[in-house]
Formats: sequence, structure tokens, C-alpha cells
Amino acid sequence: MHCVQPIDYTLEDTNDPYAFTVEHIKPLSLYPEYAEDPTNFGPSHRSCNSSRGTKDIQPGLGESSRNW
Repeated sequence: MHCVQPIDYTLEDTNDPYAFTVEHIKPLSLYPEYAEDPTNFGPSHRSCNSSRGTKDIQPGLGESSRNW
């Protein structure tokens, strides 16, 4: 998941932009050998998964412990 926003797993409409989808961390178009590898699966919003395309996920640094 790259937007770091919570996912509402109770949404029943799978076409909702905020619905849960399984994302391939390494894009299938570039890494077809990982298509069924569970270590390549991650949670994502439908809209985030669709908008990412074939770009690699850029991990963030996380939340700051305080304002600097």
C-alpha cells in the first residue's frame, strides 16, 4: 500500500475507488515470474493500485515521531 491511508475492508462494491484490492508489489508486466508469489502481494485501494501502473512502490519513511 503506497498511500498509507486505511483501507475499509467492509466495502462491498469492489468497483469503489477505496475498495480493497491485492496489489503486486513488483509489477506483473515487468516481473511475470512473481505473479503467484505471495511475498509479492500487498493490500491496496483500487484507485491506488490502478494509478500506480508499472512504477515500483517507493517506500516512505513513515510518520514522524514529532514536529521538527
